[in-house]
Amino acid sequence: MSRRRRQGRALSGLLLIDKPLGLTSFDVVARLRRALNVSKVGHTGTLDPAATGLLPICLGDATRLVPYLVDSHKVYEGTLTLGVATNTYDAEGEITARADASGVGAEAVAAALPGFIGAITQRPPAFSAIKVKGERLYAKARAGEIVEAPLRTVQIDALALIEATPPHFRLRIACGKGTYIRSLAVDLGAALGLPAHLSALRRVEVAGHHVDAALSLEASPEALEAAVIDPAQAISHLPCLPVTAKQRRDIGVGRPIAAPEQPQGLYRALDEAGALLAILQIEAGVARVERGMPTG
Repeated sequence: MSRRRRQGRALSGLLLIDKPLGLTSFDVVARLRRALNVSKVGHTGTLDPAATGLLPICLGDATRLVPYLVDSHKVYEGTLTLGVATNTYDAEGEITARADASGVGAEAVAAALPGFIGAITQRPPAFSAIKVKGERLYAKARAGEIVEAPLRTVQIDALALIEATPPHFRLRIACGKGTYIRSLAVDLGAALGLPAHLSALRRVEVAGHHVDAALSLEASPEALEAAVIDPAQAISHLPCLPVTAKQRRDIGVGRPIAAPEQPQGLYRALDEAGALLAILQIEAGVARVERGMPTG
């Protein structure tokens, strides 16, 4: 056990974990809470047990940053399998339809992709964590109820075919928050006139953080602690607004500060030493504290 943990000093920052198959995001949180002896731990966007890849974990006071990572840009690599549909839209579910997909190759799949770039409407799977009337859809679906998730608009920034071994097609998807890659796979199949499902999924990027920098859950507590990213860098996808000593005092008590030359949006307020003071929302040249960070 490291000196930091023996002395009870709180960790605060972002830890990048490469989630393995079979674990839920909450399983990862629980294991890290025990391994690092940290009470405040939060993940930044659920990965299903059947999915692998980047799961950014906020520790300590940095759990205040979870919403800014959950809502950020993400990149996935997923495998579209044509010719078979399942009730969960992935390989874990019961098969609901089959069809001959031998006539569809890489060219046809690539030609269908541009129609799904931009703002698109999709219906999340019935087996999803979305709440309807206070209950998770997957609970209703597992109970045998016929459920239908409400339609939602999501943003697909880029969609490319990176490998084809028909009827399996590996895709790279850059998207905004709330996108269900399982639903995208089913909709792509429908555009090609075939049943389909998502047979594999790996998240490779969140808010500029890449899975190549992530650690295994099997890493030692010392290695995990050493890999914790400072809160200011954890949300480096947000632009930086350096502040003066006076502005730091104003921010500390929640007082707005002037930012006449800055475009509207969210900013990181950093002090002279580069420490994160707060998340600011700038509108009409005025920066207001949206979320403060403990100092000292």
